[in-house]
Amino acid sequence: MKIKRIVKSLIFFSIIALFFLGSGVFIKNIFLSQIKNRIESSFYYDTLEMSFFPPVLIMENVRTRSPSPFFSAEKISMRISYGALLTKSRPFRVVIEHPVLRISDDSQKEDEEAQGEFELSFPVLVEEALIKNGEFYFQGQDMSFQSRGIEAVFTQHRSEFFLEVKAEDNLFEPSNPLPRMEGKIDCLLESRGQRIHVKRLKIDTKDFSLESEGSLTDPSNPQLNLETSFRASAPWIIELLHLPFD
Repeated sequence: MKIKRIVKSLIFFSIIALFFLGSGVFIKNIFLSQIKNRIESSFYYDTLEMSFFPPVLIMENVRTRSPSPFFSAEKISMRISYGALLTKSRPFRVVIEHPVLRISDDSQKEDEEAQGEFELSFPVLVEEALIKNGEFYFQGQDMSFQSRGIEAVFTQHRSEFFLEVKAEDNLFEPSNPLPRMEGKIDCLLESRGQRIHVKRLKIDTKDFSLESEGSLTDPSNPQLNLETSFRASAPWIIELLHLPFD
């Protein structure tokens, strides 16, 4: 009798498992189709895969269709909880490995004229994002800036968000006569409602160091309040201010 009960139980649970597996494949195909339609309007990619157990979406060798501004990433992984699949917002966690973003003055003008041509609206909400070994490049008419080795963490819940960014290798090259600056950046921001708290802002170079904290209120009519300490070497100040010292 016990053996029959065990066999019946195994058959019952097998049927239930097959039902959920079939439902999972159906839901996965619907969700994957939504994601692909949104992504392919703005991006190329080599592979796009989704597993349902656990719910993970993985894209490899992602890059924008538009060359300017240009974004690429070696790998993007999005993890979604089972409960989130049944909600409207569908919050997910994303990990972006070695992303590269390049922006120039020309691309900014083109983007403004295009009225949002370079936009991607996922049918999901980012709950947490990690950036690993990122790069950022900006080329302007009078200056250039590049940042490498970017590590960032972003989390949000309702109207609150948290952002921590660290970049080991940063180079700012202004037009003459300002000196170039090279060093590390460490920044921590928190937001509640209309107020953004600058918990930490550190810039360290071989010639100077800067530390700031404060707040930014009302982004539509911004008011920035920062308490800043600054230390610099005498030769760098002389070069910056073009003091007439021999």
